[in-house]
Amino acid sequence: MFDLSLETANLLYAISNGLLILGGILVVVGSVGSFWMTNVRDRYTNERISANEKETARANEHSRVLEVDLAKTNAELEKQKELTAKAEKDLLRLRRHAAQRSIEFGQFEALIKNGPMAPVEVLYSNDDGEAFNLASQIVVSLMMAKWDTRGPSPIPPTTDPLRTRLPPAMAVGGQPVGVSVVARRETLRAFEKVSSSPVEVLVNALVRSLGQVAGGANDADTPVGVIWIVVGPKPPG
Repeated sequence: MFDLSLETANLLYAISNGLLILGGILVVVGSVGSFWMTNVRDRYTNERISANEKETARANEHSRVLEVDLAKTNAELEKQKELTAKAEKDLLRLRRHAAQRSIEFGQFEALIKNGPMAPVEVLYSNDDGEAFNLASQIVVSLMMAKWDTRGPSPIPPTTDPLRTRLPPAMAVGGQPVGVSVVARRETLRAFEKVSSSPVEVLVNALVRSLGQVAGGANDADTPVGVIWIVVGPKPPG
């Protein structure tokens, strides 16, 4: 096929075998190098992954700490809101307690002016300036509406031995605090014969002017035919 001498063929054969051997060696070296470098690259990759995982863990821990701190801050804010709300309620309660009771003269007079009338005496808790001030306003309003009015006078001592240990306003038939309308049962029975009694007129006017008003009876001290308006101490709150 080829015009080669035996010597040339032997030389080329030897060279080819040498090249095959060299190629095999290079393949082995290449395979070993590739395996080795792959391991090296994997090691660096694993180190980077490990470093990233550690950094992620630190970030997560920092985030958890921030969440805990935020929760504590929110809890403190809620506590401060509760304390502030309580302080505002206490302040409002103190302001209401410190404020004096009063009636609106025009409204009160309009409610009692054209109704049935009866003699009225306005009493107040002795040594209570606030009660005296309210009793004075009621007296002025009654006089402006042309009612037969006496007072304001301190609550007199009761003649009923069973009531002597009670608070002064309660001893004469009223409530211990607040405003009460008191009369003898005999007087109350006489008023029951009419459709609208002076007691009802006064109670209605006082309720609409002050809020809560109580009624009571006293057969020991109240004069017949006379209505007592008893102004006790200001109710708490």
